[in-house]
Amino acid sequence: DGDSCIVPATWTKKDARCSMERLAMDIFGFHTKNLVFDRKKSCAEWWVQMRGKTPTQSKAKGIVSGIGFHWDTDEDLVDQAGVRVTPQLSTVTYLTDGAAPTVVFDKIPPLDYSDDTALYVGSIKRAWVSYPVTGKHIAFNGQLFHGASHFLARDPEAPRVTFLVNIWLNYTPIGLAPLEAHLAERLSKPPKDFAFRLPDRNSTSVRRRRGEGEASRGGGLGARGVWPKRCRARAGVQV
Repeated sequence: DGDSCIVPATWTKKDARCSMERLAMDIFGFHTKNLVFDRKKSCAEWWVQMRGKTPTQSKAKGIVSGIGFHWDTDEDLVDQAGVRVTPQLSTVTYLTDGAAPTVVFDKIPPLDYSDDTALYVGSIKRAWVSYPVTGKHIAFNGQLFHGASHFLARDPEAPRVTFLVNIWLNYTPIGLAPLEAHLAERLSKPPKDFAFRLPDRNSTSVRRRRGEGEASRGGGLGARGVWPKRCRARAGVQV
């Protein structure tokens, strides 16, 4: 875990210095295809989260596979002005199986960060649960309340590793910048065959997802993987 970084929407594939920047660019491009927006003011915010029994974080240290419930926001803007601004889309790409599922609630926060009353008033009519499967990708309205419940994990001791990308259109969170050059140089370079493709609607993997409500194992990343249907910025979760 660490601070998030951005990939400016003005960057091209040649500008990606490492595989993670290229992945963030591809996720951004996938979800914004055919949309009209100001690329100079837009970006993909990305970071990696690791929970559970990983080489650097273990259950013995008191760390479990859950993620506290929260809204994705421009944290620096909250600190400076007390205003909560959220991304258009939040996305999760799972890199492991079986750990705590992502839970998304149909709850939008107030603009004023100090308005605590609005956070706890009213009912939550809908919620979505997404269990980790390696290569599975989900996207949902960036205004929604979400987290990962350790208590719902199929395997509480399983490591949980996710690649997260928030899509910001016509706005870039203040205080965020691309990954520092000396760190980008230490990461793997994008392979030549690095690509994504949409699934065939009649394929076995798509039928399985529709029937079981879960992405197929291995779908999403790499030459053999597939991307799910593009998610529009509205309430709900699509995989």
